Amino acid sequence: MIDLRRVVRNRKFRSQIDVVRAAPVASGSYVHDGIWQPGAPTTFKMWAVVMPSKTADLMRFLPEGERQENYITIYSEDPIIMGNGRDLEPDVIVWGGNSYKVAFLKPWESVAGYYFAMCRGFVPDQPGVEEPNKDL
Repeated sequence: MIDLRRVVRNRKFRSQIDVVRAAPVASGSYVHDGIWQPGAPTTFKMWAVVMPSKTADLMRFLPEGERQENYITIYSEDPIIMGNGRDLEPDVIVWGGNSYKVAFLKPWESVAGYYFAMCRGFVPDQPGVEEPNKDL
């Protein structure tokens, strides 16, 4: 593996991104009429190297049906969360005015000192617009 720690830490290559982290399911509560109300998400800033994803990475890490989507790759010293599909939602990255959800994560912090994440672009919270259904 190539040692990218110097690149990830270099201010010439890093940009500041906004991260929206969903609250854990346990932080929500039931409100009137038994309707579940999730906890409030947390928004914070993070420094990371951000770039369009390489075709080789798309082929290597993503399922065939998702490779045509709009992806970015992030290298960060700060933790990134991918979610687990049940009770933990993936982080939403806001970069360049666009929103991306973490779709793939390699937590190389113990070996290389950084996190490698691939994030899929999406349009958040607009009436009539839904994220692509990965289950089809």
